[in-house]
Amino acid sequence: MFNLFRAVPCCLAPSMAALLAASLALADAQPAKDPLPPPAADLLKTLDPFYKQHVSAGGLLIVASEKVSPYALREVAYLVQRMLANRPDALQELIRKQMYVCVMACGEMQTDLPECRKMSLWWAKRARGLGGRPVSCGEENQLDYKGDPYRGENIFIHEFAHGIHGALGRLDAKFNERLKALHQDARQTGRFRGYGMGNPGEFWAEGVQSWFHCNRRGGLEVLAADGNRYRDIDTRQALKEHLPALAQLLDESFARNPWVYVPVRDRVGRDHLRGYDPAGAPTFRWPKHVIEAYNRIEAERAQKRKQEERRDAKK
Repeated sequence: MFNLFRAVPCCLAPSMAALLAASLALADAQPAKDPLPPPAADLLKTLDPFYKQHVSAGGLLIVASEKVSPYALREVAYLVQRMLANRPDALQELIRKQMYVCVMACGEMQTDLPECRKMSLWWAKRARGLGGRPVSCGEENQLDYKGDPYRGENIFIHEFAHGIHGALGRLDAKFNERLKALHQDARQTGRFRGYGMGNPGEFWAEGVQSWFHCNRRGGLEVLAADGNRYRDIDTRQALKEHLPALAQLLDESFARNPWVYVPVRDRVGRDHLRGYDPAGAPTFRWPKHVIEAYNRIEAERAQKRKQEERRDAKK
């Protein structure tokens, strides 16, 4: 599935180069099973044996089945450490509340995760990641596979933002009140639209994505000056220009963190991605039975809404 051979210096003898390449590939192909600090190790013992791989991001547990590329777990750990580089208190609060992250394989659905097995198949199509406990995401989005339905944004950063939201609310008694007021103010202007305008939680999560430069069209939009079109708010600068109060909250919340997200395709071969070859990665596809189940449930819900509307009309 993956080409895990690193390039070796051309000056090496062929046999030596082959041996070195093979040994490096073997090391990279090993499942991610890093030593864990006590809180993470204790938490792992309570989880379903479905999870065969694990790494730690400063003590925060990240788990996956054996089907997930180890590179995906290490990428998630990297993102945790970068996002909270200046907020060790927030990271410790997440650890204290036993937060953990689940990474789905390209061929696994949301409902394959032990924590989500009781959900309907509607969720298998609706989500490739959820917030709450645990936070989840798909490996195809983290490693930029072909067919990724969320290509152009990072779903882990969005879902992890929900977890961070909870931690910040516990660390700062005024955080939620402040966020709610900012969301309400933005709604009342009538200038903004997008997924982030649905509620304060999504306003925050979409804002975090834009703050770290990993959002895409439709997350947060502002009516342009001509009043005839919308433009995306998908960068730190755009937030400062159009939602300065939210930008200030984000800047304070991440303690002036200068880091911004760079797509994996532009970091291949560096650090924890050494040995990862995107050319050998699989292509994400929705399973037929998942699509059929989703469409059936959507049709049933639409029919139910029509029936309720008819009943209401008769009252």
